[in-house]
Amino acid sequence: MQNLYKEDLVDLINDIQHPVWIFDLESLRFLTVNRSAVMLLGYTQEEFLAMTIKDIRSEYEVSYYEANQQWRIYTIGVNHFQKLRKKNGSEIFAEVRYKDITYKESSAKITTMYDLTDKINYELRLRESEERFRISQEISPDGFTIMRSVRDKDGSIINFEWEYVNPAAVKILRIPAEELIGAKLLDKLPGNSLELFELYKEEVNTGKPHDLEIKYNADNIDGWFRNMTVKLRDGVAVSFHDITQRKLQQQEIQKKNRDLNNVLERISDAFVAMDREWRVTYLNYTAMKIFSTDESILGKNFWDAFPIYKGTNFYLDSVRAMQQQEAKVIDFEGILTPRWYKISVYPSQEGVSIYAVDITLSKAYEEHLMSSLKQKETLLKEVHHRIKNNLQIIISILNLQSHYIQDPQALEIFRQSQNRIRSMALIHEKLYKSDNLVLINLENYISDIVKYLSATYGVRKDLISIQLDIEQIHLDSNTAISIGLIVNELISNSIKHAFSSQKKGKIVIQAWRKGNNMNLSVSDDGKGLPFDLNNNHTKTLGLQLVNTLISQLNGTLEYENQSGAEIKICFPYLYNKIYAA
Repeated sequence: MQNLYKEDLVDLINDIQHPVWIFDLESLRFLTVNRSAVMLLGYTQEEFLAMTIKDIRSEYEVSYYEANQQWRIYTIGVNHFQKLRKKNGSEIFAEVRYKDITYKESSAKITTMYDLTDKINYELRLRESEERFRISQEISPDGFTIMRSVRDKDGSIINFEWEYVNPAAVKILRIPAEELIGAKLLDKLPGNSLELFELYKEEVNTGKPHDLEIKYNADNIDGWFRNMTVKLRDGVAVSFHDITQRKLQQQEIQKKNRDLNNVLERISDAFVAMDREWRVTYLNYTAMKIFSTDESILGKNFWDAFPIYKGTNFYLDSVRAMQQQEAKVIDFEGILTPRWYKISVYPSQEGVSIYAVDITLSKAYEEHLMSSLKQKETLLKEVHHRIKNNLQIIISILNLQSHYIQDPQALEIFRQSQNRIRSMALIHEKLYKSDNLVLINLENYISDIVKYLSATYGVRKDLISIQLDIEQIHLDSNTAISIGLIVNELISNSIKHAFSSQKKGKIVIQAWRKGNNMNLSVSDDGKGLPFDLNNNHTKTLGLQLVNTLISQLNGTLEYENQSGAEIKICFPYLYNKIYAA
């Protein structure tokens, strides 16, 4: 171990570009640090000398070494990759190298630190970029492959070998990925593989990207593909997608153009043909009527002749169809005539053909249907509103009648009947107030039942807390009514009976989906259910009603008596893929 003194080191380590410090091997306290360490970590010389090496280590590493009592073992190594904590709390990655020395007659270590933060962050960003690229290719609808060149001993390219294929490429090529990776192009694909080989070889040799439309015909594949190729190291990256449908459309359009003049004047729909400069080459009589023009427009630019159409979807989609060489279909309201037209734009190598069909009557019928649907929705809401009002009248009658009842047991029966009717009325109230006339939001519905029952029984929140833990679930009205009645009975039972022997308590209502089933739990921390409770032969009307409703739902019931009562219900959930609008 080299014996060094303060006078020998201060000037020496201060001239070193990297952070350097010496610490005592026994106490781990800093003995001296150079200017680079002060500048990088932000502590002053005085602060360093009052600290140990633990004070600049990350909290996780300090906890780890403290727990495992490994600080001595840790400092034995020649070098380590560590996280160091700066004075401002930020952390940096560093390579730390140690050397044993004797400093002021004590065992110590001289430490040299190399900041790796930028390098490691760069590597992390690079990995993130590669991961984003991989994910983008995994979900891309276009096929993507990476192929490396296979060379002979003279360095000439004799084949290409697959290194990567994305799922879309596997689907298009109809060959499993495990069969493609490592396979040779000329061996695996018949048909046009030689044409592709020459294309890829030229790409590697010249570096010039290719974007071609290729007709491929092999045992597994028959169609047109757009093939885009770029050089990647000593190979190629290839993106391709099926354009067979577009090619077939173009061929069909060309065939129709050849035969069209024989029938155009006999049809009642409008037809206009233009060249690639949008000059009108033909239009039939119906088109002249629609555009209020005559044969004098022939040879003129259509958009210059009718500038009123520029900026409309008719203009924009027509231009887009020409640029993309893909047919477009547009519903367009006439400007010169108060009619609706379905306009089909067919591009070709010669120009574009526009075919317009008058759909004014079908548009009017569609508007009539929408109006009729709106009227029916309004009527259905009114029905729900009236049912809710009628149920509310029944509740009010029961309430008035209850004033004449002296028997507490009979009065409680009236109150329970009111609560059950109220839970059903809530369904219709929510339906007529909602834009969705089919489904009920379970959480909102149960929350309203809880509020109503709390008010009915005068529940004090400081004594009995009712908690809801309900997933985003929507039920049809029939199922919701059954669930509402079940919840009404179980919460009422807890409020009335669970806490008679204690001052405070808690009721928890939970609902969640699991697979194709829905689960409902109502629990309390009260005195629990009677030990002789039999859920199939109970004498109370409320629990008989619960059992009947569960049976109607094709569900099951379980209960527990640990630290209170918990009743669990499970039934098939048929609307797990439907969400409220």
